[in-house]
Amino acid sequence: MKISKRLFAMILCIAMLAVTGIPAVASQQTVSPTRATVIVNGTPTAFEAYNIGGNNFFKLRDVMEAFDVNVGWDGSTNTITLDTSKSYVQP
Repeated sequence: MKISKRLFAMILCIAMLAVTGIPAVASQQTVSPTRATVIVNGTPTAFEAYNIGGNNFFKLRDVMEAFDVNVGWDGSTNTITLDTSKSYVQP
């Protein structure tokens, strides 16, 4: 019996979903703004952060500004670029 690649891939995906038991509903997590101080080159630097599930998340632009790294965005390919050879430029 010959099975097409598409049918085989579909069967494999269904089997993987059944085995991993992906929940039908995404879990709710509390998000709260927080202030966090990070040591950057020996200097305490305050960042606006978000606490999600007990972990602090920082805005990429804020962190790259602290390290003077250029941040670029290409909307046509939805790509972020980080360039350490260029200084940070405020958008």
